[in-house]
Amino acid sequence: LSGKYTEAADYLMASVKHGDNAEAHYHLARLYEATERPDEARTEYQKALKIGLSLRDKEDAQKRLGKLGGA
Repeated sequence: LSGKYTEAADYLMASVKHGDNAEAHYHLARLYEATERPDEARTEYQKALKIGLSLRDKEDAQKRLGKLGGA
């Protein structure tokens, strides 16, 4: 939200590397989407959905994935 994408990416990548975390994949996808990297965003949304997200985030991820053409 604050636009500190590089710093956020570092933290999210570390979180993903230390174990599959659906929320980390979801937020990494949001970051990729915000920085106009749709292929990476699509991949991360798919991973987050596969692992399992909370209902609210799941619905948002599905909607965003549909807009990116990966539903």
